Amino acid sequence: MMLGGVAIWALWWVWLAAALALGILEVLAPGFIFLGFAIGAALVGVLLLSPFAPGLPALLAIFAVLSLLAWLVLR
Repeated sequence: MMLGGVAIWALWWVWLAAALALGILEVLAPGFIFLGFAIGAALVGVLLLSPFAPGLPALLAIFAVLSLLAWLVLR
């Protein structure tokens, strides 16, 4: 999916919006289920603010690793 010639998953604000949505979902579903994913998405959004521009597989791998690390720290 493209937005203005750029893939939507490569936009920093999409990841930060997803982090916000996951954070809100965490408030509605207690138990620290979505908080790790929200932190991972927020960190990927911040990472995309830099000139770093990986492809979708690399972004998903970075998101998975950061979410896992955040979840482990929260435990």
